[in-house]
Amino acid sequence: MRYNSSGQLLGSMALPFDYGSQLVDSYTSFRLDENNNRYYMAGFRSEGGFNTPFPLSYGGTAFTKNAYILAIDAGNGNEIWRREIDGSLDGNSINDLVLDNANGDIYIGGKINRKSGTDIKIINSKNPTLNPYAFSLSVNGNMPFIAKLNSSGTVQWARTPSGYNLPTADTRQYYGYGLALRNNANEVAFATMGSNTIWDGFSINRPQGHESDPMLMRFNKQTGAVIGMHDIQGSAGKNHLLTAVAVDNDGNYVVGGGYQGSLFTSGGTVSALGSIGYYDFFVAKLGASTCGTAVSTDKFHKLNVNVYPNPTTDIVNIETQETLQNYEVYNVLGQQIQQSNFNSNNQINLHGATAGTYFIKITTTQGSTATVKVVKK
Repeated sequence: MRYNSSGQLLGSMALPFDYGSQLVDSYTSFRLDENNNRYYMAGFRSEGGFNTPFPLSYGGTAFTKNAYILAIDAGNGNEIWRREIDGSLDGNSINDLVLDNANGDIYIGGKINRKSGTDIKIINSKNPTLNPYAFSLSVNGNMPFIAKLNSSGTVQWARTPSGYNLPTADTRQYYGYGLALRNNANEVAFATMGSNTIWDGFSINRPQGHESDPMLMRFNKQTGAVIGMHDIQGSAGKNHLLTAVAVDNDGNYVVGGGYQGSLFTSGGTVSALGSIGYYDFFVAKLGASTCGTAVSTDKFHKLNVNVYPNPTTDIVNIETQETLQNYEVYNVLGQQIQQSNFNSNNQINLHGATAGTYFIKITTTQGSTATVKVVKK
């Protein structure tokens, strides 16, 4: 059923789920893409990860893996495409899906489980050998993941932790939960957890036996590059986690999750939270800037960039209030096509690039970064 913002019924349609199909209510995401007139459904089929999956079949074809995505025509209910996560240990799950209304891209987040030396893939389960996407993995066990797919179901990129700085950390239970888009900053945020976890050049360090702490990871929407890690330290020996994230009108991240024992134990401006039960809930805000001060690098440093001409035929001029250091140019598939340092001028030459849309990531000597969109004629 579809309703407008006043609660009036706009219409209804019976979707062709086959007899006996069941959904795991708490872990099924259902989104409407109005621009492309379709629904997306994503989730997983077993409540306990490794428990016997509930049966799920759509339009006469059953899902065979635990974690899945389904694209549905909003006009007639027909299946457009489906994807499933394939691995030798099928404890994989998709816990959230968000839609980028600007271009129809979708982002999914959840958990994958890897046995040493095995592959985990996102597959077209109706044709598994047709361009499967294999995760690039260097760690084992349970780990959070985030992935970007376009509206055709083609995976653009996927990310997992790149390592751990404590050998025993990869044997623990790590999950990924909520997602949020911060479009004006060209980034996607991922609510997760970790202990001694490394994501590219970012890491946290905890004593042995500390267990997990809440963690908010931030990624470049176009490339999947990690642009920020923000953790909340909690009491030792207990699991603490983020389960939800949203962006407010001022660009701040508002997060929520659960903790045992106590939270915010590292000092600073936020007082420690004590526990009143087995699992307590918390809400916190990560500010886009500190009131009355310039934005720092551990908050969200906003760099103002002027780009001209745009569209361009070849040369792009870059102007900022800081000293330019280097740049990277990416196409719409997230592939890097050019990188270099700024020398005596502030220009980038796109002479060798074909006509189309490109994304330029700019870094200054002060450590600030910004990504701008440029159209080449």
